Amino acid sequence: MTAFVDRYVVKRRESRITPTAADNIRRHLEYMQRKLGPGLDASAVGGKHVDDLHQALLQDCEGKRFTKTYAADIFKTAKMFIRWLHETDVLTQLPKNLTSRALRITRVPPVIKTYPVEQIRELFAAAPEDLKLYILLALNCGMTQVDISTLKPESVDWEAGTLTRKRGKTIHFERVPTVTYKLWGITLRLLKKLRSDDPNHLLLSSNGKTLRGEELRNGKLVRRDPIRVAFQRLRKSLGRSGDFKSLKKTSASLLRDNVEFNGIEAVFLDHAPKSMSDRHYATVPTALLAKGLKWLETVYDLTSLP
Repeated sequence: MTAFVDRYVVKRRESRITPTAADNIRRHLEYMQRKLGPGLDASAVGGKHVDDLHQALLQDCEGKRFTKTYAADIFKTAKMFIRWLHETDVLTQLPKNLTSRALRITRVPPVIKTYPVEQIRELFAAAPEDLKLYILLALNCGMTQVDISTLKPESVDWEAGTLTRKRGKTIHFERVPTVTYKLWGITLRLLKKLRSDDPNHLLLSSNGKTLRGEELRNGKLVRRDPIRVAFQRLRKSLGRSGDFKSLKKTSASLLRDNVEFNGIEAVFLDHAPKSMSDRHYATVPTALLAKGLKWLETVYDLTSLP
């Protein structure tokens, strides 16, 4: 079985998935091997094995080893792998219960974690200058570490004071809108001060490297995420919990809870449109978003801090 898992991961890597995605696939299939037995013959995978894996996942969920969402991801990966075994003639036939509705694992929506405004002000005041900018880009433009790392110099209109982007995670999907964010004065000022001379990256780390990277070395995932590390260090120094992504969620939640801007949070987060009108008729409400961002600027009132 192990040889087929290795071949499958290599095949998926050829489709240009990220190193993180490839590492997740390997971890999922290693779990499957442990539960079904490392000596299992790949050509003998059948309905009983599918059922056994499903039961093992549910038991680990009940034991609080991991969430149902993660269990569903493992089960999805395993089923894709089994289909690949069939497509490559390792399996003569697919297990009959592979698409059984009785073997579903229902995902549980994650609890949205946000920061109190006063805690954001505390974090911002204590942050070094470069981390201040990263915090601002999360609050002002709904950015993650990946988004910040992949920002292009041409994304910013320095005269208009705007930043235009499509989320890095979904940049190749046509349905995801391109959104223009009106930058707060403090955001624009720090961007001008800290921008790099690199033609492909608006921002780089102090040692000239990209702000996020990942690669597979000898089959193991190696990540570089200085923004997450710096933010984690800041939180611990203040005795606070939470993560960097909760910053953008805080801004989105504040917009959602304001009756004037309710509904604009999806645009702020640059999510794909869900309703029929959003998909085919409505344009991105840039003016309303700019108004909402101006309101957020007054709520945080970060310019009054050192």
